[in-house]
Amino acid sequence: MKVVFKRADLTLATNVVHNVVNLQSSLPILGNILIRADGGKALFMASDLESNVRCEIAAEIEQPGAVTVPARTFADMVRVLPDADISLDLEESRVRVRCEGLSYDLVTMDPEDFPAWPEVKAKTTLELPQKTLGRVIEQIIFAIPVKDPRRVLLGGYFDVHDRALKCVATDGKKLAFVQCEADSRTGQEKISAIIPHKTLSEVGKTLGDEGTVRLRFGERQVAFDLGQVKYVTNVIEGPYPNYDLVIPKTFERTMTLPKDSLRALIRQAAIIADEKSNSVILKFETDELHMSAVAYDIGSYAGGLAIKYDREPFEIVFNHRFLGEILDAIDTEEVLLKANKPVSPAVFCGKDVANTLFVIMPIKLADLAEPEEVTEE
Repeated sequence: MKVVFKRADLTLATNVVHNVVNLQSSLPILGNILIRADGGKALFMASDLESNVRCEIAAEIEQPGAVTVPARTFADMVRVLPDADISLDLEESRVRVRCEGLSYDLVTMDPEDFPAWPEVKAKTTLELPQKTLGRVIEQIIFAIPVKDPRRVLLGGYFDVHDRALKCVATDGKKLAFVQCEADSRTGQEKISAIIPHKTLSEVGKTLGDEGTVRLRFGERQVAFDLGQVKYVTNVIEGPYPNYDLVIPKTFERTMTLPKDSLRALIRQAAIIADEKSNSVILKFETDELHMSAVAYDIGSYAGGLAIKYDREPFEIVFNHRFLGEILDAIDTEEVLLKANKPVSPAVFCGKDVANTLFVIMPIKLADLAEPEEVTEE
């Protein structure tokens, strides 16, 4: 095998595939990237047996073939090579990489041991703009927990009804809901899948502002086809919680708030907020919002801004980290805070936005009581 790449093409393919590699796998071959060259193109593949990715790039192929290279080492190497043509030659059991007088010799493994690319028999296929799906992923992924004994929560829930795609994520303390419309649908009218956080993260990084993406839902797998790049992932099996029961339908009060000004208050309050609860207190009075935070071993913070509010005083406490993540996921200049009781789930959404909302559980005021002093008798 002998192949020559443009550095920009090689960088693209390496960046796309190497993050899927599981370096802790008990199977050494999964710590490698497979490179298969034939017919004027080179195919880069990586897999952790749950998630799979492939990226096709142009290449000057002097001798076709296949080879595997250690993923992290190869990615680090490509990152520092000069901006010039890069050649890969398979010489016995090593791959020689050359670029402008530089050379690396990398240990390789038998490409025949690399997992075969999984073929998804699609029951339903959606096609929508890459930009749309990319924003949907951005708006829900922060609500997926990193760890949780409830495995079904470790992914985003994709629920298809005709051309409507509802996407949900929750960790039990906050919930993100986004609905969008696909350009087209073929196959079953209704289908759903829980897609792992890792796959959504990698797909989100790859999606661009142009072009379309095809989502193909199979029996136990989902494929994302971006054209040059394709992902296939196993779904997380099990029933997803009935998220609709969590979302309040009626509210006692709705407050319109300037997003950037509110975000600034949260950053200020976060400096003082208690590290255990991350709590900030929002107190609404006539045409004013007061925000405060207290850490009894550090000090306190008080800030505020002018708003339109003509109801009775209302106080509610949130985790500032969750609140900041929600505000960062909202696109509009003004946000709506819809609330009932200080201990009931509240909803944030963009003003005049009907297809996106975020639910957040408040912190009970009683939990913020100042700790009693211990006195010696």
